[in-house]
Amino acid sequence: MSADYDLPGSTTFTVIQPSAAVAANTNSAVLDLAPYQGVVSVMLNACAATAGTNPVLQEAIWDSADNSSFAAVSGAAFTNVTNAANSGQEYGLDTRACRRYMKVVGTVSGANASFPVGIAVLGQLKYNPS
Repeated sequence: MSADYDLPGSTTFTVIQPSAAVAANTNSAVLDLAPYQGVVSVMLNACAATAGTNPVLQEAIWDSADNSSFAAVSGAAFTNVTNAANSGQEYGLDTRACRRYMKVVGTVSGANASFPVGIAVLGQLKYNPS
């Protein structure tokens, strides 16, 4: 069995943005969705702003066919995070309905804003019996 594939019914957890303070616009690492099947769970773990005036964090999923030219996936945006509360959110991204590569794009607004943020993906890899 190839190391690139899981046993049927098992899942793989991949961190695409390690938890860290974010004070500027960011891009997560790019994830190749080709080995995945079905819906993957994109999980955002963001805490309330730790600094700033009128801080807002916007996170959205973008995809690409060639890992070069990315565009926002329609409807794949997380609810904005502010200084009001911590936010754990999940978006189910259907690998059959988007292009091969994905990343999460974050936009920070507000004066001197900073948010602790981490992003991970949980999904099932395709089965390869060889």
